[in-house]
Amino acid sequence: MVDCGYSWYRQNKVGGTTNSNINSAMLYAFVDPESPAGGISLDGWKTLWKYCAEGVYSSDDDYKYGFQPLNKGDVQVSTYYSSSLYGNIDAAADSSENPLVGALEPENWALVDIDDGTYYIAEYLGILDKAGRSAEETEAVMAFAEWFGSADVQAAWGEEFDSYPCNTAAAAILYPDGIPAIYTIKNFALTAVEGTDMNYAEYVAAHSSEWTNIMTNLGFYWADQSAAVAEPDWENLDWATLTQAAG
Repeated sequence: MVDCGYSWYRQNKVGGTTNSNINSAMLYAFVDPESPAGGISLDGWKTLWKYCAEGVYSSDDDYKYGFQPLNKGDVQVSTYYSSSLYGNIDAAADSSENPLVGALEPENWALVDIDDGTYYIAEYLGILDKAGRSAEETEAVMAFAEWFGSADVQAAWGEEFDSYPCNTAAAAILYPDGIPAIYTIKNFALTAVEGTDMNYAEYVAAHSSEWTNIMTNLGFYWADQSAAVAEPDWENLDWATLTQAAG
């Protein structure tokens, strides 16, 4: 993204699931299990810094997930989660004079085709092991989970909230004419990380706290452009301290 030649939107803060997913996706190409910088090469952190320093952002609430800046024409490239993309495009004219047009058949926008794929995030339904719950209550909870995870309910949920179900039977109901291309993109979160016994999703889980510490300590994602933080002296940083959890 940072070398694309176009203007791009960036998020405004370090924390948050969506922000973390964007960072994880951008750092994927720079994995280095031997690096003291949280298992990411120095080039990776430099790239993420450039993404912050030269990206366009806004403090407006409707801008925080990246769709509106692109829809309003404030940027030419943006990141956004696919589970709500089509629904937002269907309603794009509500908030822009020159909206994105065409959901399944784009007219004035396109997905960026990345060889590595994209970083998928799945949502799960689980049952907590709660002390003191009766057998009847447990049975009711399990019945709800089975109902909510059923094909018909998940298909209806996907239709209402523009999400793609993990339940394959639900997906067949929701998209009887074939799965939209956006949901067939390679999931690089499941790619094995060379030099480890982890896939990338597991690698992220193992290093995410270190990445958060690095970004927080170095001042990534400043909110006021007039108070932008100076770029770090990358070759002389104490990574052991930067990756250390707060006491």
